Amino acid sequence: MIPILRILVCDDEPSVYEKIGQYVRHYYTNRERDYELAYCPTAQALLDAPFDYDILFLDIMLDNGNDGIQIGRKLRAEGNSALFVLTTSRKDRALDGYQATVFRYLVKPVQRDEVKDVLDAAIRTLEYDKSIITVKFKYQTEYVHVKNILYVESYLRRRHIVTKEHEYPTTATWSALQEQFSAYVSTD
Repeated sequence: MIPILRILVCDDEPSVYEKIGQYVRHYYTNRERDYELAYCPTAQALLDAPFDYDILFLDIMLDNGNDGIQIGRKLRAEGNSALFVLTTSRKDRALDGYQATVFRYLVKPVQRDEVKDVLDAAIRTLEYDKSIITVKFKYQTEYVHVKNILYVESYLRRRHIVTKEHEYPTTATWSALQEQFSAYVSTD
């Protein structure tokens, strides 16, 4: 199970973010899951943001004439593996979205049932697609997707799990880490 679903909305209209946020909050009412919701109001803010989100609601027509599909293609080229949900009032751009390997396409105004359907499908996809290990250090716990780990090293009595974006220190023993990784290592 995905411990925390991280959702990012990139749209130059704050009202769209507010509406999607309202639908996400409604979706999580009475559910035993945690989520984080963040907002990027501009294409540049999105390009500068770390790839630590699972779902990206991405407007096709962004600020200053930026094209969300082109931004999505650039993010993919840089290794972003989030599920992209394109949002737009332009139905004619739906097929263009496949250039950015999109998960879903929503026509504005986005409806609550559509967001619910996207979240249901995204959770199923992410639970199937992402293997997660738990990294504890001092008073915090991080969840790291196995496919994002570049390597694990040990120095100064700590293990360090390294991804492209972060380094996670832990005092877990090698055997404890191996136990977590054993579920994801093929024995063929």
